[in-house]
Amino acid sequence: MTYTPMTAAFGIGQGEGEYPDTPMGRVGEAHETAGAVVFLLSDAAVDGGWTTGPTVVAYVMGQ
Repeated sequence: MTYTPMTAAFGIGQGEGEYPDTPMGRVGEAHETAGAVVFLLSDAAVDGGWTTGPTVVAYVMGQ
């Protein structure tokens, strides 16, 4: 989960230790995920060939 004005409206806070079940023990912030989002939206992150490779195509086509 990422802290935004929308999640704040639902009472989701930024306090340290409020979310012990998450890896960092807290809600993330937008700047922490921005780099990953930029990469995933770039041409460099096609999909590793998973959707165009012969194995997946054969599976989708039922072969």
